[in-house]
Amino acid sequence: MKRLLALLAVLITLPAHALTLDEITATLRAVDASRARFVEIRTIAALGTPIERRGTLSYARPGRLEMNVESPVAERMTIADGRMTVESRGTTRVVDLTRQEPLLAWIEGIRSTLAGDEATLRRYFEPTVAGTLDRWTLALVPRDARLRSLVARVTIAGERDRVRTIEVDEVSGDRSVTTIVPLSGDAAR
Repeated sequence: MKRLLALLAVLITLPAHALTLDEITATLRAVDASRARFVEIRTIAALGTPIERRGTLSYARPGRLEMNVESPVAERMTIADGRMTVESRGTTRVVDLTRQEPLLAWIEGIRSTLAGDEATLRRYFEPTVAGTLDRWTLALVPRDARLRSLVARVTIAGERDRVRTIEVDEVSGDRSVTTIVPLSGDAAR
């Protein structure tokens, strides 16, 4: 009887199945658009004090990302159609991402996760999934040697169809952690 109870205890604690990247991306593909507030804490090895940025993020299918930084300095960064546009302090810069492969790959890690684009995620990263659909973690290790010389890992965590945190660990020891909270009208679907 003790063996049977021990076996039942083990079976109860085992997950029904291992979460897959396909399950996470399928759930995220159902999101057409989202808006959220963010707080990014960036720790730079050469600085004694972390840098904190706050603002809003928006995503619209198939791959438009916009980050509006409200503090410490107003800035807007838009990613769409293979270009990144940065507006800050009265100037505008446009970067052709197709000519900046490491930057493109880093951005694709975030854009492809939000879009539920498993093929692109696998193109640029070696993904590892952990958790359940209610609380998942996606660790992305760059495939490209140039990006891997800069970024050790990108870890994205979420709940169902929501990304909650994005952590970027750089080879240099620098690190950023972005916490994302849906805006009130976008909190539940």
